[in-house]
Amino acid sequence: MATKLQPTFESSGDIDLLRLMAAGDALAFDAWEEFYRRHAGYLYEFCKNAFTGRVGGHRIEEIVQDALIKAFHNAGGLQSDVVDPDDQRRVLRAWLETICRRTVSDYFRGQPTVDFVDDAQLEAFEADAPPADGEINSLHDARLQVIDEALKTLTEREREVIRTKMLWSEPGQKTKVPHAVLTELKKSHDINPDNFRKIWERGMKKVKAYVESRPIDEKTSEEG
Repeated sequence: MATKLQPTFESSGDIDLLRLMAAGDALAFDAWEEFYRRHAGYLYEFCKNAFTGRVGGHRIEEIVQDALIKAFHNAGGLQSDVVDPDDQRRVLRAWLETICRRTVSDYFRGQPTVDFVDDAQLEAFEADAPPADGEINSLHDARLQVIDEALKTLTEREREVIRTKMLWSEPGQKTKVPHAVLTELKKSHDINPDNFRKIWERGMKKVKAYVESRPIDEKTSEEG
């Protein structure tokens, strides 16, 4: 009796896998299986670093599972004409990170919150989505690299506060952090509503100083 051969996707880029998943035909689940294999480990590390202090380590795997399932059901939501496999991966993973952030937000929807009045935001943090139409922008990438370097100069408490505030911030509105998230921050980093704002201001001052000390223009981004 003949057996069904398992399809191979070695030559398929990440965006190609999304297209196969979105088609919903016989290859959709096989493509998602390969998609899962490629990205689950990366997403686990991303979520562990980004969200453990807010949701607890026991929920990280759940977030990753939920995000990858959402990626399957919304595979047609990311439109990109990028051809290079490395660029495809960068666009795709930025999209997956956004799904993870929204997944975490959904967990706390409707729960009691603590309000924090917003001052000026660091504009560079607004650019955490892939460039329009999937276009890879070297200047955009260089700017994000400098911000990432700046965050590494902070204390762990400062990084957690900045990540938390940016996760729950909406332009023009007060930051509303769920009480359950602050409870986790209190347990893991001794961060509470009284010192949250001070830690935020101290951390942002350091980040802004670092970014301003490393001006980026198109020439330096191309050299990088």
